[in-house]
Amino acid sequence: LYGLLLPSGNDAANALAESTSGSVAQFMNELNLFLKSKGLSETHFSNPHGLHYDDHWTTASDMAKLTRVALKNATFREIVKTVRYLKPGTGPGTGQPAQYYSQNNRLLKPGPYY
Repeated sequence: LYGLLLPSGNDAANALAESTSGSVAQFMNELNLFLKSKGLSETHFSNPHGLHYDDHWTTASDMAKLTRVALKNATFREIVKTVRYLKPGTGPGTGQPAQYYSQNNRLLKPGPYY
């Protein structure tokens, strides 16, 4: 989840969608039904990572509703307030060293918008 939310990991979004629902297409169906159940009537997503797609649409009002839903989740709140996270390596001989993920949100990092 840190890899998804801090550096905006599109590959993590796809992997999580497949792991959660069996396929990206099934995840998107379930996500869009969930969003409707939360009152987001002006939103439709076509991929889990949010990169441009002609069949994506939403409104600022629906994004505010989605944010309110997401902020009720303690794990989400913890991750999105994290500025830097150390992802552990996968162990000797696997080729995956420890790596830092950094938050790109300028509202959360010292600077002119902090």
